[in-house]
Amino acid sequence: MKKISIIIICVLLVLTCSLTACNQENEPLYYGLDMEIAQGLAQELGMELVIINWLNFDTICTEVSNYTNGIVMAGLTYSEKRAEIVNFSSTYYSASQKIIVKASDTTFDACTTAAEVEAILNGKTSSYKIGTQKGTTGTLYVEGSADWGFTGFPTSCHEYNTAALAAQDLINGTLSAVVVDAAPAEAIVKNINKLNGNALKLIDVPLTSEEYAYAVNPNNTELLTAVNDYLAKIKENGTFATLMAKYFEGKGTPTGVAGGTYDPTKKQLVVLTNVPFSPFEYLA
Repeated sequence: MKKISIIIICVLLVLTCSLTACNQENEPLYYGLDMEIAQGLAQELGMELVIINWLNFDTICTEVSNYTNGIVMAGLTYSEKRAEIVNFSSTYYSASQKIIVKASDTTFDACTTAAEVEAILNGKTSSYKIGTQKGTTGTLYVEGSADWGFTGFPTSCHEYNTAALAAQDLINGTLSAVVVDAAPAEAIVKNINKLNGNALKLIDVPLTSEEYAYAVNPNNTELLTAVNDYLAKIKENGTFATLMAKYFEGKGTPTGVAGGTYDPTKKQLVVLTNVPFSPFEYLA
């Protein structure tokens, strides 16, 4: 038990990024697809980049309006409701929710479609506890949301600040399953299993269909245009494909991006993000 506890603590430290790589100024270094795009965008605009790790993900779209050149780059799903308070860029990534269970759990092994997974979940009761990351699509999917077209399940939903913490409680036996975006789910299972044996498994069945986009301060239409122009540019010149290969296929070395220091008197691009959410944004 003592050995297992030590390993679990190590996993938490890695996934929640309590141990961070720093540059010479002791600024945290951010990694991930979104973070490298943020760095390139700031250079394109001739602005100093500042990255703020906004821990309360469900208020991140509200917070961005407090920065003139503010943009949310955090694996954020486009929705009409969110579009009421921010301006969304063009979409850049197709995502879905997936479910994580213990490696020994065979409940969903025969499932090949979302309908089959949902039929099982609809047969559960509130004693079946599903962990999600607070403020994300996973929570809305489990609890139900008319705005998003989710009917929800008779299970109970337990929100965490990060999906990694939810996965930890899954290992501990507090939860029955975890629902989170597919790419972070894969990273969580891979990292935990690397340090803790074959503890978890990902049910490889997409449960939703979503599109990621960046959320821009609604009062800055010039920044929105610049973001869309930059996305179009890096998709055309191959930079986007190179970054996708780096963070999704391991083809290349991740580049750390300095977080900087916010100063309202300077011309800064202020990026709000939410870590850990590998491979989009994380600390190492």
